[in-house]
Order: sequence, then C-alpha cells, then structure tokens
Amino acid sequence: MKRIMATLIISTGMTLWSASDREQVKALISEGKYTQAITLTALQCTEKKDEIACKEMMQLYKKGYQEYHIKRDLKKMLYYAEISCKNGIARGCRTAGDLYWDAQQSEEAGVKQNLLKAVQYYKQACNAGDEGTSCEIGNDSGLIVSALAIPKMSNRNNQIENILQAGYDVNAKRYGMTSLCVVTRTNDIELAKLLLKYNANPTVVCNTEGRHFNAFDIAKEAELRTGDKRMLELLKKYQKQ
Repeated sequence: MKRIMATLIISTGMTLWSASDREQVKALISEGKYTQAITLTALQCTEKKDEIACKEMMQLYKKGYQEYHIKRDLKKMLYYAEISCKNGIARGCRTAGDLYWDAQQSEEAGVKQNLLKAVQYYKQACNAGDEGTSCEIGNDSGLIVSALAIPKMSNRNNQIENILQAGYDVNAKRYGMTSLCVVTRTNDIELAKLLLKYNANPTVVCNTEGRHFNAFDIAKEAELRTGDKRMLELLKKYQKQ
C-alpha cells in the first residue's frame, strides 16, 4: 500500500494536486491512516479530475489489499474508470472497455457483458492516446474475429448482432481471418447465417500459416472429411441471393 500510494506523492506532471494536498496524503500514509488517504485520493479523482489519482483508485480496487481492509471490488473500479474516461483519461476508458469485454469481470462488477459498449470505450481510449488493443478493436481491425475468440460469451449471437447493427465491418480480418472463415471452420451454422444476413462475403480470401482459402474452401474440405453438406449449401444459397 505504501509503495502504491507513494506514487501519488512522487509523480510529476499530469496532476492537478496542490502541494498541500499531496503533503496531507503523505502525512496520512506515514501515520498509517490509509482509509483517510484513500478518501482524499478519491476526491482528487472525482472532483479535481486528476489523472494520477484516478489511476490509483482503479488500481486499488482492481487488486484489493486485504491487510489494509481494501477488498478487490470491480464495481468500484468501474466507477472510477468511467469517471476517468469522461475526463479524457485513456487508462480509464481502456479499463472500462476491458471489463465490459470480459464476461467474468462483468459478472464480478455486477453488470452485463456488453461488447458494443466495450468497443465504444476502446475507441475513446484510442482517441485519448492509448495504443495497442484499444485501437485495434476500437477502430474495427477485425473486431468480430476478436469477439468470436472470447470464452464463455453471454448471449453471443445477440452481442455479435449488436455489433453488426452498429455498422462494423463483417468482412474485416484479424490474423488473416474473416469472421465467416472462423465460423465456417467451427461449423457454426446459426452464427454463419447471422453473418451472411449482414453481408458476410464467402469469397473473401483468408490466410493463415502460408495457406490461402475462403469460406467455400473450408466448407468443401469439411464436406469431404465429414460428409456434412450444411455449411456449403448455406454459403451457396446466400451467394445466389
């Protein structure tokens, strides 16, 4: 706790804290009055919109520190993340996005997993200067392919349709794969129907491990291997429309 809270004292830049406030927190920490120090830190985040204070509040509740009677509490973490995001702090937007993207974190925070909401937070994070996953997912770099890889997704098909209704590109690739190539490989007929409904193109070339193919190729191989013609017939039906 001392190590984490100390960053509030020694950090420079990106802070609106007055010297007197920082000295007050420092004194509270040295006296072991962690609850009061955290309360003051929280006020710096919610009232003064201080980036450092907001980051610390998110971190405290993400991890939890039992020895100081601070329990892991993702609901409180989300509260500070959303406040941070409203204040243009990239870390807050990304933290909120991560929580809504992940079914387990969402459940622990007492909210429903919501991929579309997660994507909106990722886009805000990217616009605020975050990099990596936030920008890849937030700016539609194979968003649906990424979503399909989420384990234990609640209401999966409804979540995917919400993304499609929002106008995200059903044919965008990630790791060389379109969403239709992915679901054709897993022989997920219902999800394939949904993607095709939103104009997934079975002729778009996918590639992985040096191989190039499309959804038709995958379906034809599956028919030869298993005798199951359903996916191939479905793709042909939509190609004729």
